[in-house]
Amino acid sequence: MDFVSNPNITVKVMHTGGGRTLAKVRLSSSAAIGSDGLLTYGNTFDPNRNGNVRAAFSLIDPATGGADVDGRRSVYAQWRDSAGCWSEPVYGRITLDRGGPVGSLSVVGAPTLTETGDVEVLAPATDAGSGVAELALSNDGVTWQSLGLTGEEVFDIAELNDGLRPQQTISVIAKRPDGVEIEFPMTVRIDTPVELDYYRNGGILQTVLRKLLRS
Repeated sequence: MDFVSNPNITVKVMHTGGGRTLAKVRLSSSAAIGSDGLLTYGNTFDPNRNGNVRAAFSLIDPATGGADVDGRRSVYAQWRDSAGCWSEPVYGRITLDRGGPVGSLSVVGAPTLTETGDVEVLAPATDAGSGVAELALSNDGVTWQSLGLTGEEVFDIAELNDGLRPQQTISVIAKRPDGVEIEFPMTVRIDTPVELDYYRNGGILQTVLRKLLRS
């Protein structure tokens, strides 16, 4: 995972074994080191019985050396053994990108009228964080804002069955807490037959395992 849009992430730190028993792990967003050799900012965690740590961590928390800005970020880790000795810090890199791309759309030739149902459009876009991954075009302009969705709805998607096709248009029903239902069409973002195979098998790993078993 090279990019995240949420600054609250889960960090997994593995113990490689050897030497004394692992006693503590310290995580930080800053490389600052105190006179004691310990990361100045950060949180200290207790490892599990295997010596590993899986911890919730915020990239923007000032207490851990974070800053509330997007961009390439580092997460630093130190280990302490049972004798009280801390390791040299190591780090991993990840990009925090909370802003969407900025783009524009224009019809080639800027016609006001057309005799054909097909037109050519230009849709350049930029994104300073993770780059532009894909473009979706629509004729209706429907968004979650125009539908009045808040995230409190319960969604019913009845057409995710064995007859599902890549990029199929299906009907979605959103039920609000007050009981009001909103029905709207959506395009399934399973874009290829390979992705559909992954979905039906429950993931990439399960697909690979089933193919191995069949062979």
